[in-house]
Amino acid sequence: MWDDRVQPDALTVTHDFVALLLGVHRPGVTNALHDLEGKGLIQSTRGAVRILDREGLSLAANGFYGVPEAEYARSMGTRRGRNPDSVPAFSSTQPEIL
Repeated sequence: MWDDRVQPDALTVTHDFVALLLGVHRPGVTNALHDLEGKGLIQSTRGAVRILDREGLSLAANGFYGVPEAEYARSMGTRRGRNPDSVPAFSSTQPEIL
């Protein structure tokens, strides 16, 4: 989701900061990043995470990616992100949030 809103391929971020955002301990972030790196989905270096396989990363999320992004696009009236066509369109019969 973070990568949807920034343009560089590498996210400048520390493990500590990701842990703070997620409300978890830093070693858990490090373990998760090593797991994703081992699967060839990302490249993690000191202070940066580079996404290598965006589609694979989305699949690894097991359905936890996509719904919040679609809601963001719907509520903001935009189709932000790297691939605007990947955000599902909503019908005009759905009520608008003001």
